[in-house]
Amino acid sequence: MFRFIKISITILFLFPSTVFSQNSSGSVNITEKMIQTAEIERYEAIIAADTSALGIFLTEEFIYHQPTGVIVSKQQYLENTAAGNPAILTAEFRDKNITIYEDFAISRGIVSLDVLMQGNETSADLLFLNVWILRDGKLQLVARQSSFQQ
Repeated sequence: MFRFIKISITILFLFPSTVFSQNSSGSVNITEKMIQTAEIERYEAIIAADTSALGIFLTEEFIYHQPTGVIVSKQQYLENTAAGNPAILTAEFRDKNITIYEDFAISRGIVSLDVLMQGNETSADLLFLNVWILRDGKLQLVARQSSFQQ
């Protein structure tokens, strides 16, 4: 029994982030689950063209380097989403990798999209890199870059 307690205490000291989601100051740390959930919910908002919900996920200084080479701000991104330019119909992630730092995280991977552009339905695989921060208790996307997978 004492050996079990000693091992448990050792694990708590060596790997505290695997057990707790708060840091020593009592604030919440970003977890991989939080990023995965935010990525899915962000795309749900995009598919629904719900710019109110989408706007919550974006910082005011959000910037998106689109696969076309165009760079857009939060306002432009929300306007494009509302206009269905393009309209995202489905999104499926694969090969996602998340790296967590204390108060920010980087997610990267591939998202397969079905989109409607100028009345034509098409598919695209985008390589993406997202930078997430935890600000005022909310997980938000501060920067995104994507490119077409060849």
